[in-house]
Amino acid sequence: MNFVVDVQKLKGVILMSPSTPPREDRKIITDAENEAEALLSEPGQAKGLRSDPDWVSHIPDGLWLKPEEMAASEARIIWQALDLAPGREVLDCPCGDGRVGIHLARRGIRYTGLDINPRFIRRAGERFAAEGLEGALLLRDMRELDYEGRFEAVVNWFNSFGYYDVETDFLVLQRLAMALRPGGRLIIEAPNPVEVAADTEQKLDIEGIEVVKQWDEPSRRVLYILNRLEENGRTVRVVSGVRLYSLSEYRRLFLLAGLELEQVYDELLGEYTERSRRMILLGRKPRHPDIAESG
Repeated sequence: MNFVVDVQKLKGVILMSPSTPPREDRKIITDAENEAEALLSEPGQAKGLRSDPDWVSHIPDGLWLKPEEMAASEARIIWQALDLAPGREVLDCPCGDGRVGIHLARRGIRYTGLDINPRFIRRAGERFAAEGLEGALLLRDMRELDYEGRFEAVVNWFNSFGYYDVETDFLVLQRLAMALRPGGRLIIEAPNPVEVAADTEQKLDIEGIEVVKQWDEPSRRVLYILNRLEENGRTVRVVSGVRLYSLSEYRRLFLLAGLELEQVYDELLGEYTERSRRMILLGRKPRHPDIAESG
């Protein structure tokens, strides 16, 4: 995959700012280019560990899902932050097993859920069928998302950004942005890396499997490491992880993807600070193309 930062677009966005003194234009553009280059350079390897390319098949499903009892309150937060209303077209990507999506669908949105895990899609389908609710539930990889200008809102919830290398993560963000209608909003919910980095190594029991969770500073990733017994009796070490982006990195990623970062909240839609446990980022796709795109 070849990735090229659209530096001309970035320059155009910066030069449009009426508050930028002309004499500082060159320095600001240079700083922005350097920041973009640094951001989009892959950090060091995680202590010699690499994520298993087939982690979906090996990692316990329970590791990727919050408790069921949290779903209704999280759906209310999403509804409020996105200012949703019945009839709006919403993409939930990835949707997991529909634990949050079912609450959104009950409120009358036109729901599309997408996930790479076939077990999650099956369970989500069972939820919707049990309540007679309509919704499109698709077994797809979000890296292959190809919607264009369809949705009024896109939801990316609970550590669902940062699975891949930086280049691929940015591709995912671009495709989420592409799926939005002009004026549509994207919500991303993620841990605060400052708080995560302060945690020590933890051992978790997920579905009877011991999983070691640790923060790896060189790669800026939360790593999940486990030993899994295969059907042939062989023990396989499995590594998965999620890169955690800082708020400043998210600001630049949103800018490069053509999104306006409207607001950043803590996990309860309060004021976000460095001591917040989590961050909720709300971005908007501009209604009109900027000068760099049109000119």
